[in-house]
Amino acid sequence: VDEMSRRHEAERGRYEAELEAAQTQASTVRSIASAAAHEIGNATRGIDGAGIRLEDALRLGDTDAARSELEKVRESTRRLAGYTDQLGSLKRAFASSGEDADKEMKVINLCQLLRDTEERYVPGLRAASYSALPSEVKEAVSFSFVYPSSELCIKANPGETSSIIENLVKNAYEAILERYMKTLNKHLDDVIITKYDFSDLTPEQTVSETRLFHESDAYTSLFTEGKAGSIYVQLDAADESASLTVRDDGVGMDEKTKAKIFEGGFTQKTVRSSGAQGLGMGLATVQVIVQRYHGTISVESAVNVGTTFTVQLPLMK
Repeated sequence: VDEMSRRHEAERGRYEAELEAAQTQASTVRSIASAAAHEIGNATRGIDGAGIRLEDALRLGDTDAARSELEKVRESTRRLAGYTDQLGSLKRAFASSGEDADKEMKVINLCQLLRDTEERYVPGLRAASYSALPSEVKEAVSFSFVYPSSELCIKANPGETSSIIENLVKNAYEAILERYMKTLNKHLDDVIITKYDFSDLTPEQTVSETRLFHESDAYTSLFTEGKAGSIYVQLDAADESASLTVRDDGVGMDEKTKAKIFEGGFTQKTVRSSGAQGLGMGLATVQVIVQRYHGTISVESAVNVGTTFTVQLPLMK
């Protein structure tokens, strides 16, 4: 009887844990769905409005205005494409378990995955992100990947595992470029007050003042030894788990922000250097994936110091 009682309690504990996880995932989906509906609605309304103004500009023969409105249409279209990609990632992260999910599970060498991230993902990240930023700023962010020469293998979905690493590396990259943008924007705000008597800068003035900023001590102080910042990615074995660490010396987070980063729908990317909207599903999705593979994810961060994410995933036995 005692043995049956212990088994019953163990089963009940397992079911309660699974129920709590399912409720958390449902709450995450609701939050992200609400954010997605809002942002997709904004983007489609932006396309509609720009389309009307584009027709007016073409009718009046105003080619400059037409080009401006066409670019707005393109930007909104890029945003919609980004939302589609994010929602696709969310769908994969919340894929149901069972035979279909098991078919997608493969043996993954995490060392090879990090090599692929370093050789393929990082160059694309530099090229595709933040087109408005000077290339020398993006190139000045240094990446260091450290991993064992031997294999560290887990059994998981390859796309989801890549998503974990790429999300964390991308967040680190954004945090460093955000520090640059905050320093630049403070410089431009000071210039507006002292030099232009609170008048908004024209595009030409913004370019000119940004160039002067790049010659200033404030800019030089950001680039210690020619580096805008550093991202350190390390993989090693810890007991029976693979331990992945992603550390940056970007803007960091306060405790209030840190407490919310894994909530679905929470994002600060509207103020980041890309200016793009986010649905707040990146880290929420990462956490769901990690937990489904019986792993853990933790974060340490300090404002103006940097952030460190640590992910642990059970190794194959």
